[in-house]
Amino acid sequence: MTSMTELYAADAGSKQGDLHTLGKVAQLANILAKQLTGSQRALAYRIKTLALNALILEGAVRVNGVRANAILCLDILGDPIIRLHIPISFLQPEARVLMRRTITQTQAKAPISERLGNQLRSLQQKSYSDKP
Repeated sequence: MTSMTELYAADAGSKQGDLHTLGKVAQLANILAKQLTGSQRALAYRIKTLALNALILEGAVRVNGVRANAILCLDILGDPIIRLHIPISFLQPEARVLMRRTITQTQAKAPISERLGNQLRSLQQKSYSDKP
């Protein structure tokens, strides 16, 4: 978990420091949202979305995959790289256009349970039907 001291340690005068801080804001908002409910949760996710939109428009994000349900898997560039997910529909139009250009060159990804779901169910059904 990042402390406020670590956030301020990024050189606020440099663009790279600002982008690093914005990436940490997105990450912390995501962590916080998972612990909240209701309107507070929605607000935390909104902060994450605003931060990610700004990072995308600044070119500080790389797509590392796209799930079948149009959720982008993003790497926020920096040291260390921060990984977050966001539905493409949550992005503002300018950021969405940039990401759509990028995702045409990105391999689709899905959780293993989604990719193997039908195969696992079929295998499970066979194993039950083979029993006496």
